Amino acid sequence: GVTTEFDVRRLLGSPTATAVFDDKTWYYVGLQTEKESFFDERIIDKRVHKIQFDEAGTVITFTEVTEESVDVPLANRVTPTSGNEVTILQQILGNVGKFNR
Repeated sequence: GVTTEFDVRRLLGSPTATAVFDDKTWYYVGLQTEKESFFDERIIDKRVHKIQFDEAGTVITFTEVTEESVDVPLANRVTPTSGNEVTILQQILGNVGKFNR
């Protein structure tokens, strides 16, 4: 009853998602994945926490969402990062001219 929205943002960061019609309900989704050699990543652990605030912005509930209670849809897309997609030609010619004699 004393933790505010500001405190939650400071401790956990921005929420992964908020409820569609209720900005006083926040969801934090954490996934732990594992990748072995060239196989696709697989999810080892998935945790979803739901935080609800009252009108004053104070936490009233903090619960872990289980698979049985609600299904939070996850996007299948991957956040792109720069510098990871290099063509074979860029790899071969990338260091040409970078070294002194």
